[in-house]
Amino acid sequence: MKTTTRRPHALALIGLAWLSAGVVAEPARPAQPGVLTQQPKAGDGGVALAIQGNGNQVNTAPPKQIKKIENNTEEIKKNAAVTKSNTDEILSLLKTSVKKDQRNAQLEQENQQLKAELANLAQRLAQDTQTGAHHAGADKAVQGLTRNDLRPTADYLRQAERDAQARINKTAQDHAAARTDAAAAARQLAAITENSDTRTALAALRRATEYDPGDPENWSLLGDVEAQAGDLARAHSAYGKLLALMKEKAQAEPGNAGHLRNLSVAHNKIGEILSAQGDLPGALAAYRKGLAIRERLARQDPANAGWQRDLSVSHNKIGDILSAQGDLPGALAAYRKDLEISERLARQDPANAGWQRDLSVSHEKIGDM
Repeated sequence: MKTTTRRPHALALIGLAWLSAGVVAEPARPAQPGVLTQQPKAGDGGVALAIQGNGNQVNTAPPKQIKKIENNTEEIKKNAAVTKSNTDEILSLLKTSVKKDQRNAQLEQENQQLKAELANLAQRLAQDTQTGAHHAGADKAVQGLTRNDLRPTADYLRQAERDAQARINKTAQDHAAARTDAAAAARQLAAITENSDTRTALAALRRATEYDPGDPENWSLLGDVEAQAGDLARAHSAYGKLLALMKEKAQAEPGNAGHLRNLSVAHNKIGEILSAQGDLPGALAAYRKGLAIRERLARQDPANAGWQRDLSVSHNKIGDILSAQGDLPGALAAYRKDLEISERLARQDPANAGWQRDLSVSHEKIGDM
């Protein structure tokens, strides 16, 4: 962080300026109505005029004192400008820090997801070593994971995908299971290569959607990586497939809270892409559809912290769009709803770093209005 020079408080500088100019306020003397006086000031080379009457008094200070006051006033203005500049810089640094915290939180979430994928993969590899399936590759992959070397794991997953691909057309009975296995291997390959080799990750996820087009997770992950790679059109297409699948599932099981929540996520992902493409009305409509679902879930289970947090996220996103559209009162109302939920969650679990971070972001959004 850039070191800033601490400046005296502006009020303190004003006090010093008046003292250095030799001007000290004194109690007003009783006025004599209609009396004009001239009072020479030794050493100042000027004349002080005082018009006394009806309690009003006008004093003209000597030229040297006026010059001193003017100089000190200019110095005060300069110091005030520097103070404002330093304050603006501090606020900018604070905002940058909050954004970095948000990005770090996102990376930490992605890291946790990768760890979960790898844990599941390690369990599968251990089973393979016990059953003798892909014994050599599985053993190397397990050893690689213990050394944080993902290359043997990537090789194992490629082989697992090829083996599942070979099973797809063998028998009708094994057809669906083989496709599921091939998609899972490709998806896991994408998970461990996403940050280091986006092209490989994209190719793997595209294969996953071909193997198992009915699995929403494949389309969701593909959309995420397409967006990360900057291809918003392809990301929009992938999220559109995700949305269609989740609508089908939610309609088939209207009481399934998990399906409803995933449907709200699909609406939000569409909103993010539309926002990035500059379609703010479309993004707002998508976010409001997600919000309606989350409000329903939160009403059904008010004690569910996850539903409440989802609700706060929706309010936050809607506030961002309204702010970008210039609807500041609407944005402020949305941000305040977000803040209300964030404060409640932070009070319920003061040790939860995620809740505390959400609260700081909520305060920042309102402070920016």
